[in-house]
Amino acid sequence: MELTKKDIAQYITMIRLNFENAYPTRDDDEITLLIGSWYSILKVYPQEVCNEAVMQTLKRAKFAPRIGDIVE
Repeated sequence: MELTKKDIAQYITMIRLNFENAYPTRDDDEITLLIGSWYSILKVYPQEVCNEAVMQTLKRAKFAPRIGDIVE
């Protein structure tokens, strides 16, 4: 399946729930920019690949992962 911005929002929410200080945004514009930037980078990958990459990154992360950690 094709990756969507909704998928990205879910990834960011998962990270925020697992790491209390991850991505502290102050307004909707910031979260929109965050989702947009992640989408621009991850849209070239299938949804299934991104799902697995996020889960694998969460498994081994000691700190809130950044987009580069997920792409690795």
